[in-house]
Amino acid sequence: MSLDVGRAIREGIGRMNTPMGRQFVLVFLVVRFLSTVVSHTLTAANRSLIEQLPTEAPPIPVGPETTPFALPLPIAPALFLTLAMAFGAEAAHIAAVRFVVADDYRSVTVDDLTHRLGWTTLRGFIAGIIAFVAVTIGLVLFVLPGIFLAVSFLFVRQEIAVRDVSVIDALADSWSLTAGNRVEVAIVLLVLVAVGVVASLPGFAAAFVSPVIQSLVAIAISTVTTVFGIGVVSRAYAQLNERRAERFGLEDAVDVEKSRGP
Repeated sequence: MSLDVGRAIREGIGRMNTPMGRQFVLVFLVVRFLSTVVSHTLTAANRSLIEQLPTEAPPIPVGPETTPFALPLPIAPALFLTLAMAFGAEAAHIAAVRFVVADDYRSVTVDDLTHRLGWTTLRGFIAGIIAFVAVTIGLVLFVLPGIFLAVSFLFVRQEIAVRDVSVIDALADSWSLTAGNRVEVAIVLLVLVAVGVVASLPGFAAAFVSPVIQSLVAIAISTVTTVFGIGVVSRAYAQLNERRAERFGLEDAVDVEKSRGP
């Protein structure tokens, strides 16, 4: 039985339209705003550093021309904030995945969402980098291998968040989990890309108003697309995870409580 993409979309939207789901929307709104502040700060710090180079040095692109939310910080603390924000965003993603994947989402507690969150976040961060590098190399070299790898590694974060596995196991398990369903998983990816493209159109229009408005619109759009993506991908994962559990006679690996480590 193949992955039901329509069901994953309906369930993903439904989970994020619950009381706790709406709380996660607010969490990602804050995360996205803080990420924008940090990104603008790093860009401004880079620009300030480059301006101190000799005038004969070739121009170096440093990001957007306008950074309305930048903090007046030098490059070192800006880099530290960037790394800290990346970890914070990953932790929020891990917690949201646990909520969306859980069978009985109404009974999910804060303890369920934050169980071993530090180590899980670190593994998710590392696995995400590995998957991103692999997909990027595949896209740059031949395009199709990059798409294949993006499909195969789509559930790496879910494996780590729900089953608390290692980085290597998460990559391997995501690969095996998508086997036989890669066309359907590719459709999920296509839906996410299409939603992202359509949702980005208001941001382009806002660019003609002011940099502040453009940034605020981008924050709102990114929040919506992030929450939508987590919901859809996690519910697709829940379907495949449940079938894996049935196939190998495992206990219900979808339930957050049962997927906890010792």
